[in-house]
Amino acid sequence: MGKTGVGKTILLNSLCGTSHKTDQAVGSVTQNLFRNDVNCGGYPFSLIDTPGTDSQTEAYKHAYLLKEALTSCNINTIFIVISFDNRFERMFDTYLEIEQYVCKNDAKIVVMVSHWDMSNNPTRHFREICNLFDDYCSNIICYFQRSASSQVANLMYDCISNMDGTKLEILDDDFFLKFNICGIKGQMKKAFEEYKRKADLLHKECADIIPAVPLSERDDVLPMLIVEFKNQLDLLLEELT
Repeated sequence: MGKTGVGKTILLNSLCGTSHKTDQAVGSVTQNLFRNDVNCGGYPFSLIDTPGTDSQTEAYKHAYLLKEALTSCNINTIFIVISFDNRFERMFDTYLEIEQYVCKNDAKIVVMVSHWDMSNNPTRHFREICNLFDDYCSNIICYFQRSASSQVANLMYDCISNMDGTKLEILDDDFFLKFNICGIKGQMKKAFEEYKRKADLLHKECADIIPAVPLSERDDVLPMLIVEFKNQLDLLLEELT
């Protein structure tokens, strides 16, 4: 499980020798549930690739596929894939956002941190991340694209072999409500980022005007400029809401 673009499908392809397509530019493209056997490492197990939890297109379909993946067969381990971020709080927030779908089965969760090559101090960062997640998840695997597939597979199996395979019980209403709320939050975040981008452009336009105004006229022009800037922000807010 994980958000779009964190490398879930790439990881599955490297471990299972498959070639499922992925395209981060269009969001989550896991249109089907891909269940494949791992063909590297010392022990056999299967993985299911799932759609991103923040899919903006065909959200209901992706929610249905995600729920099917979690409930269609016995599950030993839920691997939550999170992309490395220098601000560990953001990684933790992402974990909590994804974990809510399976919170009643948190004993099965293993956090996998992708893009680990972005860390400039892996030893210290791993220790700090483990401390941050300590009260929530004690199993953490960090890997990067050049990691040996067999090594990653063996680390995953170490977790799987210590967890019983059980059928997860997830209520439809509760699950889809959470998925919808997550989608709404994603849309709000996207709208805010667009608002901030356009507001910054408006601010720059106003700031660029000031030097061109003669000093003798600035006392009259600046108040009008401020009012116009506020009006433009109000119009922008209406446009985005």
